[in-house]
Amino acid sequence: MLKKQKKNLEDKSRVIIKPASRWFEIELPVLDRNVNPLSESAVEKKKEQARELFERENVNYETKKQMSGSDKTFLSTVINTGTLNDKVSALTLLVGESPIHSHKTLTSLLAMAKKKNRREALMTVASLKDLMLNNLLPDRKLKHFQDQPVGHPKITPAHLIVWYFEDFLKQYYFEIIQLIEVLSTDPVGNVKTNMAVYISELLSEKPEQEQNLLKLLINKLGDTDRKLASKVSFLILQLLIKHPNMKLIVSKEIETLIFRSNIHRRAQYSGIITLNQMILTSVDVAAANKLVDIYFTFFKKLLNDQKYVKGGKPAEVEVKKKKAKGKKKKNDKSPMDLATEDSEISKIIAAILTGVNRAFPFARVEDEVFDANLDTLFKITHTSTFNVVVQALSLIYQVSSSKQAVSDRFYRTLYDSLLDQRLANSSKQAMYLNLIFKSLKADVSLPRVMSFVKRIVQICGHHQPPFICGALFLISELTQSNKGIRALVFQPENEDDEEHFEDVKDDDDEEEHFVDVKEDGEEEQKTSRISYDGRKRDPRFTNAEKSCLWELVPFVGHFHPTVAMFANQLLQGEKIQSQPDLHLHTIMHFLDRFVYRNPKKKSSTVRGSSIHQPMDANTAGGVIWKRGAGTGDVTVNSEAFWRKKAVEIPADEVFFHKFFSEKSRIQDTINNKKKKRKHSEDSDEEGEPLGESDEEEIWQAMTAGMPNVEDDEDSDESDIDDLSVSESESEAGDAESEEELDVAENEESAEDVDDDDDFDDEEMPFGDDEDDLIASDEEVPVAEPEEDQSSKGRKKRRKADLPTFASYEDYANMLD
Repeated sequence: MLKKQKKNLEDKSRVIIKPASRWFEIELPVLDRNVNPLSESAVEKKKEQARELFERENVNYETKKQMSGSDKTFLSTVINTGTLNDKVSALTLLVGESPIHSHKTLTSLLAMAKKKNRREALMTVASLKDLMLNNLLPDRKLKHFQDQPVGHPKITPAHLIVWYFEDFLKQYYFEIIQLIEVLSTDPVGNVKTNMAVYISELLSEKPEQEQNLLKLLINKLGDTDRKLASKVSFLILQLLIKHPNMKLIVSKEIETLIFRSNIHRRAQYSGIITLNQMILTSVDVAAANKLVDIYFTFFKKLLNDQKYVKGGKPAEVEVKKKKAKGKKKKNDKSPMDLATEDSEISKIIAAILTGVNRAFPFARVEDEVFDANLDTLFKITHTSTFNVVVQALSLIYQVSSSKQAVSDRFYRTLYDSLLDQRLANSSKQAMYLNLIFKSLKADVSLPRVMSFVKRIVQICGHHQPPFICGALFLISELTQSNKGIRALVFQPENEDDEEHFEDVKDDDDEEEHFVDVKEDGEEEQKTSRISYDGRKRDPRFTNAEKSCLWELVPFVGHFHPTVAMFANQLLQGEKIQSQPDLHLHTIMHFLDRFVYRNPKKKSSTVRGSSIHQPMDANTAGGVIWKRGAGTGDVTVNSEAFWRKKAVEIPADEVFFHKFFSEKSRIQDTINNKKKKRKHSEDSDEEGEPLGESDEEEIWQAMTAGMPNVEDDEDSDESDIDDLSVSESESEAGDAESEEELDVAENEESAEDVDDDDDFDDEEMPFGDDEDDLIASDEEVPVAEPEEDQSSKGRKKRRKADLPTFASYEDYANMLD
């Protein structure tokens, strides 16, 4: 009897579950889950039995724990009297040894995380996050106790203990998420950022509570801190890269966010930006369809919330004739608030168009939905800013091309946009030119293409050289693909209402283009020809094919050399050979040529760049105009530049080539003279030193062949004003005597003294020194000795003979 009681005590005191750092890897007997469910009361009894076994298991583990006395003393001292960092580390270490036997330790950590001390709470939450990722959470969702097969007849105490701990851990993890949610609203920005990172890590690594975590993460897109919202957007995109199957789920959650009634515009913008940055593939048809639906539905909501007028500005509220009585309502917005909201709405529309542009190729939209959305896009072209209009037109062309039906409505809208004054200051000029090129290249109506070409040249007179060069290059490229455009330049206009007939065959195809020609012997009366009318809304009916491109002629004499060169090449029927880069013709690029320092090395990583996959330039269907930082050619002051041939130099760099080439030639001449002098003269010989400046050598080279110029060393001592003597004064100086010159100089010097005295009396302040005092009227300047005066007169006559202003040919001959 005593042995049986002793055995029962030993059974109760022994540990059922072996200690393990990863409790979900403990091997248990496999049970069939297809059993009859128990009633709620029966489940509660089983759970109470499991709780008793779990508590006894933890007590037995503490008593049977293999730890020496010194280790226990040290651990107890650290937990009770150690620093906060040591205490958290010790508790985390205890949980890591065997989580299923660390119920008290987990409870202590959760209590520390709930304290108001921000530092203690943050440190504890970070440790709990690491424990969840490394030791506590399996790669599956946790289950409640009632969801286990508790009615199975072969259940063992080990099953009950593990199931109870899993149920405890599920509730424990939910409380941790609630703590993270509270800390994510902390006023300190660093705390909120850390919580967002923790949420992203837990959501990315473990599936437990993923719905709640995803809501918490997406809600932070609406945070007032823009940096945090941008960080959250990046975290969501990184999550989708690791879990691409979550695109549809994330899209629905963001849709819920942006369609809230009390959400801020900035939060909506962050949500749309996150959506349009999703990387879609051919298997993401459902996600692409959802994104397209979100974009157009949200755009319609914007149109309902805000009324627009042309130009992108919100419609003004009608001003009441009588002054409003009472206080200002809370919902009333100031003009500054309206302007800010309008700017945010414009950004949102641009983001929507970008998203539709990226999602539409992967979506399968029905024709009815497509037509309805197309009408919405055309509304944008009449209600928003010009940059948004360009994006809307690009999107319309893309979606229409996918349906192989580019409508006449699109070409009418594009034709009308050429007259928009906002084009001159738009930052989307390169994108706009690309759109026109692709649209006209795909157009089969030659009269419409000619109307576009004529209007493009007409508006160039109101634009800067970069746009003009891009437009002329566009026309040159169109001419290569559509030879019928050549008639605008090489085919004369019809006169006297005569009809002409001429066959124009392309070199590449056998298609014939007909132009009216008078046949021999035909005397029929014809109606008067209709001239070109650019006021037509439809470019097909402007009769541009019956006129010439006269607007191109003024650009031949344009001040910009590249514009003049392009215009000449178009008039001569030559293809424009140039790089399609608008930046090459800007003032900034011109000024950059004067900066001779080596450019900074470009960083391998570009901050703020989109993670979206770039589109292949070869599949764009047209010439790509860029807004880059230049071509990266050599600087104009380098030897590699001025050694080039004149035919290799662009028109806008001819001046630099001539200047530096001439400078290099003169410098080489001076260096050769120095080398010859060095070989012919001895270094110890008296005379002029060998280290003269380059300016003096150039002056001697220029004056070597000039007549009546004497080499006088004393001439260098003169003043700059002496060189400005006119020819009449020099001739008079030859006739006058030296004494008359001396008298005249004395009189001039006296007048100068008088003028200086008057200036000092009126404006110069008095000083303490004697030199600052005003001289009396009786003072007379002292005359120089006769010898000095006579030598000065000879110097003046010599310098008067020097030709101060000479022709370019004289200097060129002297240099040669």
